[in-house]
Amino acid sequence: MLKYVLKRVLFMIPILFGVSFLVFAILSFTPGDPASIILGNGATQEAIDQLNHELGYDLPFLQRYFIYVKDIVTKFDFGFSYRTRLPITNELMARLPISFRLAFLSILLACLFGIPIGILTAVKQYTILDTAPTIVALIFAALPTFWLGMLLLYAFSLKLGIFPSYGATTWVHFILPMLGLGLPEAATMMRFTRSSMLETIRQDYIRTARSKGAPERRVIWKHALKNALIPIVTIVGIDFAALMGDACGTEVLYSLPGLCTMIINGIRQKDVPSVMGATLLLTALCSLVVLLVDIIYAFIDPRIKAKYSGSRG
Repeated sequence: MLKYVLKRVLFMIPILFGVSFLVFAILSFTPGDPASIILGNGATQEAIDQLNHELGYDLPFLQRYFIYVKDIVTKFDFGFSYRTRLPITNELMARLPISFRLAFLSILLACLFGIPIGILTAVKQYTILDTAPTIVALIFAALPTFWLGMLLLYAFSLKLGIFPSYGATTWVHFILPMLGLGLPEAATMMRFTRSSMLETIRQDYIRTARSKGAPERRVIWKHALKNALIPIVTIVGIDFAALMGDACGTEVLYSLPGLCTMIINGIRQKDVPSVMGATLLLTALCSLVVLLVDIIYAFIDPRIKAKYSGSRG
């Protein structure tokens, strides 16, 4: 198992290099330069050239990229923001907890509602307890998160004044963003759990357990659910990683100073170090979450653990 984990960690290195090169190239070859954006339209060409020289933006593309990668590898230095002139590492550490909290609360909401309701709809297939939640889930799954976020913001902040519309200082500030991200995710989780449970309860060993007189509650919760959880764990892990990077609209809408907001602002202002630092951090976190999901598999299904612990590593 240890050999497998080390192999997966090593696989992250080319992934990070590939992502860094693609993002750096896209940012470098798009029109504009950071000095022109920072100084504005009234700046002279001499001032623009001088600032670009100070930022190192006048160097050739490959030279700038290799200098950036060398600083990360040798000194773990992500550089300084073109806009604020502050170290990127400090800003990443300040913004990471906000994005992590939003993604965690959203996936927690999705699991608390989606998984139990998905189990219920599978057990009560073709009844009103199946039809009604499925229709509601289809509606929420079809709603764009930014549109749902604006609707929640309009109803509960502007009209009712129950929740704040911006900021991230208290847990109350995360309620509306959590609902905006978590409700569509709960709908997707419910539909996937329903499909997984339906496939599992139709297996031969479930029919055998029922024919032996095992109580239905025991059949569902002990025999069926444990095997149905394996693909659900995959969805939970992947969706959590996706929420870390797909919350751009929500973070901007609610003025949450997270990593996605850092990326959006960096793209607008051609702040290459900010975009690169946030993107690489999100890429590393997504890879680690996927690795964690694979490790959790071993505790859910002993067969997977035996495969990893075998002679092939």
